[in-house]
Amino acid sequence: MKIGITLGDPAGIGPEIILKALPSIKDLKNVYVFGNAGIFKKTARDLKLMREYNIVKKNLITCTDEVRFHYGKPTRETGSAALQSINCALNYGVDVLVTPPIVKEVIRQRLPDFIGHTEHLAQFFRSKDFAMLGLWRDKRIMLLTTHMPLRHIFKEVKPSAVMRKLMLLE
Repeated sequence: MKIGITLGDPAGIGPEIILKALPSIKDLKNVYVFGNAGIFKKTARDLKLMREYNIVKKNLITCTDEVRFHYGKPTRETGSAALQSINCALNYGVDVLVTPPIVKEVIRQRLPDFIGHTEHLAQFFRSKDFAMLGLWRDKRIMLLTTHMPLRHIFKEVKPSAVMRKLMLLE
């Protein structure tokens, strides 16, 4: 099974999480990180995580632009790198996809119809029936709605919508 980990927004916490988490995984032979060596190296240098970077770089597939960034200040360019990372992982054909946080607003500067990971994945796989699912131990938590303003949710919560999601979950 191929496990893909996307970059997240370079100006956010994604690269840091990856640098700190990957070294604790015992077998990394089927784990692929989709991003850019320059982004990870800058984060590693700034956070004094060079040992961790040396582990991560062995699993890194460079497929995004190298962008200049400042932590906590996402830009059109960091959003573009995040989206490139997601698309690269999808096109690589991973079986499992781990996605650190992105900033939808900056991605929308390049891709105006972008709603979020869930909808982007559904579009990629041409799926009309999809849902966001959380897992915790033996618990499964599926959201009825995703990425919409609260004022629109009330017209979406209907018995038929609940039944469709239950059937999907089953």
